[in-house]
Amino acid sequence: MRVLVPFGTRPEIVKLAPVVAALREHGHAVHAVATGQHEDPRLADRFFTDLGLTPDERWTLPRAEAERVGALLTHAYETIAARHPDLVLVLGDTYTVPLFGLAARRHTIPVAHLEAGLRSFNPRSLEEVNRRAVGAMTSLHLAPTALAARFLADEGVDSARVHIVGNPITDTLRAHGPPRRPPADRHGVLVTAHRATNVDDPVRLAQLVTIVRRLATEVGPVRFPLPPRTRDRLSVSGSLESLAVAPGVELVEPLPYPEMLAAVADARVVVTDSGGLQEEASWLGVPCVV
Repeated sequence: MRVLVPFGTRPEIVKLAPVVAALREHGHAVHAVATGQHEDPRLADRFFTDLGLTPDERWTLPRAEAERVGALLTHAYETIAARHPDLVLVLGDTYTVPLFGLAARRHTIPVAHLEAGLRSFNPRSLEEVNRRAVGAMTSLHLAPTALAARFLADEGVDSARVHIVGNPITDTLRAHGPPRRPPADRHGVLVTAHRATNVDDPVRLAQLVTIVRRLATEVGPVRFPLPPRTRDRLSVSGSLESLAVAPGVELVEPLPYPEMLAAVADARVVVTDSGGLQEEASWLGVPCVV
């Protein structure tokens, strides 16, 4: 089969790398597209190198959100029309996923969705909207768990189109993850935050700053890798400088994937809004607060 696989963000790269490798190993012609949702090389290029997923096609999107969405959909239409794959395989819940779903269905190409059926039931979550939207466009629902498959059944999806396949992040962690650390050897807190509902909302951003400060004083030293969006929002709010000098708080640049996994394994606890980091912490046996 000719399979088109788009991916836009770190979690998609991490989880799709072993899937693309397996598809190619079994003789399928995979065209991998980096859609450019993470334009910062620290959030993309390093992961391509570390995980061995080299895009066949890379896009550069405008910075403004509305323009990015429009450009992504336009590119998706053009790429699918030009290549006419047998299948479009998407993963997760970023803008890349429903927009490629729309473009694929417009060209009567079936869509397979990895991580199908995950639900937060949070009506404020843009990712929840994306998950539900792509569900309406999907021909083959690849659910990670029986619970996710049950949610799809509750929404009226034919069980013949649902397969429980597990989560491909486990394949990546088997290949690249560090060993589990004994709890006595762990220290401090790893914090990450990037979702718009947390960092774009001034009230919730202020709450996040308070949480980070309290974690540093009440639990242990905090390591806080800052993606560009979060760093920008903290800077605009006037919180970045004060947080940078807060006792016990270490603000760092985004970490390469092996270093991030090591940071998770070393932590006493992870505090995050990242779906992927929740799964990685679970694999490494580290408590995680969402």
